[in-house]
Amino acid sequence: MRLPLLFFWQKSPRQASARVSAVFVWLFSVFLLSSCGFTPLYGTSGGNLGPINVAQIDTRIGYFLHEKLEAHSVLERGTTSPRTLNVVLRKEHKDTNLRSDGFRTRIQIVVFAHYELIGASGKIEGDVSTTIGYDGGADAGSEIALSLDAEERAANQLADKIWVDLLNKTRQ
Repeated sequence: MRLPLLFFWQKSPRQASARVSAVFVWLFSVFLLSSCGFTPLYGTSGGNLGPINVAQIDTRIGYFLHEKLEAHSVLERGTTSPRTLNVVLRKEHKDTNLRSDGFRTRIQIVVFAHYELIGASGKIEGDVSTTIGYDGGADAGSEIALSLDAEERAANQLADKIWVDLLNKTRQ
């Protein structure tokens, strides 16, 4: 009984040759990319904002927004004193589709955020908003779950918009 040394030779010689070639092409491409200066789209360093403390934000959307902004600020390093990011939220519900019996079939939440980044070098402030739509549930339990999901999605979008806006304003 002959035991194969590598899994490549468990099939016919032609298939083994094709597998060995594929592995060498893959290894070559990995080494080629590692030396070409390629950087990932979402880098491992921050946007040179310096250390940031995100203040607590009221409401459930505020909790999700705080968590997402904290995740963004983890990458920000620096030797300067930390700046504080304050955010004030305002939320509106809009019933966009009402049936003749008054049942809501589509609901939108619009969330407005006013933020201020306060530090020794001054204050940067701005306003962002996002609109999230969701289907009205058939019962109260499903509508609560859909509303919670919409609020979490709104917080994620707001955090990304706030962060991009901050990066744009600090680079001007």
